Amino acid sequence: MLPGLIDAHVHLRGTADLEELARWGVTTALDMGSWPPALIAELRKAGSSDVRSTGAGALGPGSPQAMIPGRPADSVILTPEDGRRFVAIRVAEGMDYIKVIVEAPGRGGLDLPAVRTIVEAAHDAGRLVVAHASHTGAVATAQEGCVDVLTHAPLDAVLDQTAVADAGNAGRARTASLNCLSRRVSPPPRPCAPPPR
Repeated sequence: MLPGLIDAHVHLRGTADLEELARWGVTTALDMGSWPPALIAELRKAGSSDVRSTGAGALGPGSPQAMIPGRPADSVILTPEDGRRFVAIRVAEGMDYIKVIVEAPGRGGLDLPAVRTIVEAAHDAGRLVVAHASHTGAVATAQEGCVDVLTHAPLDAVLDQTAVADAGNAGRARTASLNCLSRRVSPPPRPCAPPPR
């Protein structure tokens, strides 16, 4: 007997995603940015997998992710008050943790004061903060902002030993999500056959 698996980085779009996770033995899915809240509520009721979610993540006005159609306007952070309001909204929506999207320096992402404000508000509300950080500069900002979890592996360079030690010393969890990034750095792998039903 094998215990249920945890997928620590998913983006769920509907109940079919939960059925697919269940086929692979995933009993817990950590969703990293699905919205609207009604979709997340539906997913939590529908599947055999336990769904934990961030809802929409916080981002800066120049972030490439700000251009995703349908992204909630409250996730674009312009001021510290926007950051506090963002956390209050996600908590009221029943989100399990808070996500910040930290971009490479100069790419329009959240600045350090915004990250710190969101982390403080989230911690005050009893929520952990997960940072999307796929650049070494984004990792540095996220770590200086005291996030709890780093997702993605930097695409620009290998993290230096100081950055790795900082994460370890702070007890910061890391999910590399190399599978979803592999298509950005190399040809896509050949798909494997799904398990038999």
